[in-house]
Amino acid sequence: VKWQVKMSSIVEHSILGALLDLLEDMILRDVNHVARIGVAGLHQFLIGAGPNFNAFIWKKLCVSLKRIFAATTPTVLENYDIMMEDEVGSKEAAVEDKKKSIPFSSDGVLTMCIVQLQLLQALGDAAVSSFRSASKGNEMVIAEEEISTIFSIFQDRAEFAQRFNSHASFRMELSRRGFMSVKDSSAKQPPPNLLRQETISLGRYNQFLFLLHEGKQSVS
Repeated sequence: VKWQVKMSSIVEHSILGALLDLLEDMILRDVNHVARIGVAGLHQFLIGAGPNFNAFIWKKLCVSLKRIFAATTPTVLENYDIMMEDEVGSKEAAVEDKKKSIPFSSDGVLTMCIVQLQLLQALGDAAVSSFRSASKGNEMVIAEEEISTIFSIFQDRAEFAQRFNSHASFRMELSRRGFMSVKDSSAKQPPPNLLRQETISLGRYNQFLFLLHEGKQSVS
C-alpha cells in the first residue's frame, strides 16, 4: 500500500517525465544488469501507479514503450539464412566446431527476451486495469491512439514470437550451438522458443478485445 501511495504521488508530480526517461535509458543500455534493473523499476512503476494513470501519462508511456519494444526486439533471431548457410558450410567440420559459433551475443539476446517478457506482463496488467474500469462504466482514460499502440505492441510481439517458434530447423540449429542451453546438464533440452511471449501477447490481446467490447455495451 505504501508503495502504491508513493507511485501515485509520482504520477501527479513534475518528475514523471524524467523518471520515464531515466528508466528507458537504463533499459536500452548495452549492459545486461543495468537493463534488467531498469525494466524491474518500470515494472514496479506500472504495477504501483497504473490504476491512477490519466490520458496524458498513458500517451507519454506509450511513446516510451513503443521505442523500448522496437529497440529490444531480438531481430537477430530472424537471420535464418545466415545461420543455415553457415550450417551448410560446416557439414564437414567437427561437431565441436559446429557448436562454437553463434552469430550474435547470446547474453544480449536473452536480456532482450527477458525485458520484453516483463514489459508485456507489466503493460498488460496496467492496461487491463484501465480497460476493466471503463467496462464498468467509468471514464476511459486511454485515448484511441494509445489503445491502438497497445494493441499493436502485443500483436507485433505475438507475430514475432510465432515466426520464431514455427522455424523448427533454425531453433534446432541454435540449440546445437548452445543457445539458451543449461550448462552441465545431462538431460535432453528442448530447442529454444518464445512460447511465453506468444501466449502472453495473444492472451492479453484477446482480453483487451473482450473488455473493450464489454465497455462499449455498458456505455450503450
